[in-house]
Amino acid sequence: RRISKKRMAFAALLVGFVAGSAVAQVPAAGAAGQWYTATTYTVKPGMMDEFRELVIKELNPAARTGGLKQVAVWRYATGGGERVLRIVLHESLADRDGPSAVQKGISAEAYRAFLKKRATLIASTETYIGRTRPDMADNPAGSPAPKLAERYTVRIAQGRNADYVKYVQTIIEASKKTGHRRTTGERVFGADAGTFVSNTYYESYADHAKGRPHTRTMSPAAIDALNKSAQGLITVISRDVMVYDAAMSVAAPPTPR
Repeated sequence: RRISKKRMAFAALLVGFVAGSAVAQVPAAGAAGQWYTATTYTVKPGMMDEFRELVIKELNPAARTGGLKQVAVWRYATGGGERVLRIVLHESLADRDGPSAVQKGISAEAYRAFLKKRATLIASTETYIGRTRPDMADNPAGSPAPKLAERYTVRIAQGRNADYVKYVQTIIEASKKTGHRRTTGERVFGADAGTFVSNTYYESYADHAKGRPHTRTMSPAAIDALNKSAQGLITVISRDVMVYDAAMSVAAPPTPR
């Protein structure tokens, strides 16, 4: 039973996630899901193979030994440099207290050696803490692992979070008819706090080329009305395509985020 809840929560997660800062709008009661930590690594040119090997052969085994249960890893197919997004779902924010799972899983000497090796492969890192938004997601437990994701980071006009929730839910209902899944999260702490991250999953680039899922099922009039409802509502900060990397993930359930 507990495992089932974890999978459902993790399924409610990728990549997208985001939330309010002190000036951002607070999610409605019950809207926010589980906490997670998302770290983007920018790998030095020509070092991706070595970085993947480090994650697969050293980082993940140590983290498993240290008690880590689930990690979803995505590789950016767009943007500058070679970037990897690693998402760790938490039972609670208290999971971040004390040593990391990697530190717990290996000796102090081995951990220092790991950090030294990683530093030779990484140009930079960026981490934020977020919460999943199950009220703006459709990614049922038991679904197959995603292959490709279109990832949006957006900022919502002050006081209009409820409008954005309605907008996303309209898209989700239309997308269900095509079988496409979507996840959403809020960035709570870190860069761009107060923004939302959403991920729409596709089977392939060919699938993506057919257009966004909701536009395939909605009438032209309905699409026009939806677009008008979004006027002045959304500012797109970034829009990327990402590829799920199962080998770099840990105990990924059927619906990794």
